[in-house]
Amino acid sequence: MKAVIYTVLSDHLKQQWEQLWLKMQSTTIMNSPYWFVAAMDVFKPERIRLVCVYEDDQLLAIAPFFECNHYGILVYATPIHELGDRSSILCDFTHKEVVKLLVSKIAELRNVWLTGLLKHEASTLREFITTARMIKSDLNAYIDFSDGPYGEYPEYMRNKIMRRSSRSPQAFRAVHCEDFSIPTLQLIFELDQKSVKQQKGRSIFGHEDIRKFIELLYTKAPRNMHISILYAGEQLIAYSLGYVCGSVYQGSQKAYMPGFEYYSPGAYLLFSLLDYMRQKGSPELDFGKGYDRFKSFFTKKTRQLYTVEFTRNSWTSHYLLSMYKTRQRLYALVENHYGLYAFYKRLKHRFI
Repeated sequence: MKAVIYTVLSDHLKQQWEQLWLKMQSTTIMNSPYWFVAAMDVFKPERIRLVCVYEDDQLLAIAPFFECNHYGILVYATPIHELGDRSSILCDFTHKEVVKLLVSKIAELRNVWLTGLLKHEASTLREFITTARMIKSDLNAYIDFSDGPYGEYPEYMRNKIMRRSSRSPQAFRAVHCEDFSIPTLQLIFELDQKSVKQQKGRSIFGHEDIRKFIELLYTKAPRNMHISILYAGEQLIAYSLGYVCGSVYQGSQKAYMPGFEYYSPGAYLLFSLLDYMRQKGSPELDFGKGYDRFKSFFTKKTRQLYTVEFTRNSWTSHYLLSMYKTRQRLYALVENHYGLYAFYKRLKHRFI
């Protein structure tokens, strides 16, 4: 076996990457070539690095990186790591020889910032780079359908929501779209900008580059993107956008219109989505990163996600970790203050 670092993504490597992603039946879009290419075309990083492991001419693993300014330090990081929920590394982490070779090559990149790693992934990387720092980041909540058709959501609360919706003067109707068009995406962008989420400063679709990225990702991976829409009569009042990889749905963004809070449109739409995914044979629904009150009604099951950082300079390592912890403390202070949170998100999108 051998490990190679590329500075350009060739058509041949892109094809090999796609074949490996399909073969491994990855349950996340974030380590696919579609995600990387869409991000590269929209965000235009000055430098990219693709760390690959081969056996003969067969690609066994790939770790893609963008060079970016992270708290004033140039690092090779997970592409658009603030938008993605999982790691961009595509690798069988049980194959220690492959991981060891991959990590030894990644270490040549000097400053590295890897996000969205599951515990066994982060631990395996750290096993081969003893100077790496492994930090808890987000919780990843998920619904295991073996716990029940609606996870752990209380039956009496669901019945209450269904009764209220049945009394609405406008009939509720959920639509699940596996085959849609760019105009459908633009409709949910518009809804997002008028939503309760936007009022709380939590919308990401106010940024043109994010909208372009989602549209381009759809053109590259239409079969993997999924939209659920809730109508009240003819009015679109809620949406959920996620990705279907393998048999798992991974949630990404959701929002609903103000004025409909009484009907709990987010929960209503999720009930319908859970029915839909269960009928498709999905073993679970992945909420993506973050664990809030809404998700806690449906499940208490979470996976801890980690960030792994390693540099050749101990001062740089200390600085990056200090800034990261400062940002986490700042987030905890402003997350429930809508105006400050919106300002924080703008700064984060611009500088971090």
